[in-house]
Amino acid sequence: RLARRTEVDLQEGAVATIVESILLGRAAMGETVTSGHLSDLWTVRRGGRLVFADALRLADPFPACTGHPATLDGNRAMATIIHAGEGLGTLRDSIRELFAGLCDTTAGAGIVNGILLVRIVAGDAMALRRAMIPALSVLRDGRAVPRLWNF
Repeated sequence: RLARRTEVDLQEGAVATIVESILLGRAAMGETVTSGHLSDLWTVRRGGRLVFADALRLADPFPACTGHPATLDGNRAMATIIHAGEGLGTLRDSIRELFAGLCDTTAGAGIVNGILLVRIVAGDAMALRRAMIPALSVLRDGRAVPRLWNF
């Protein structure tokens, strides 16, 4: 059971990349989450003005909730990336091009109120990583992500 709230206040012109991945059981360990509750609320303000808000709620019956095509479609790994900065259109297009070559994930990227939003859903942690790490590298101007980020 997890209830979490993440609030970000950015000054005008600030650059930020925020990443959150969630894994509902480790496939290699045979883990399956059969019950629980996840409530996650994100808000991003720029210059005191709300520019992004997102709420996620997964609850019992967990398999029915996470198995629905409108949620995780039976997948157990998901990630959200939010990026504030310059050149969002170019970054979005580069990430979309990267995702076009993936066959084991569902992913997309779009711009909302001057924020680049990236969503990735995958069957397991490794498939999620294969999409998320290269997307983060795009946001870092092609530089590799720090070793700590290589989960």
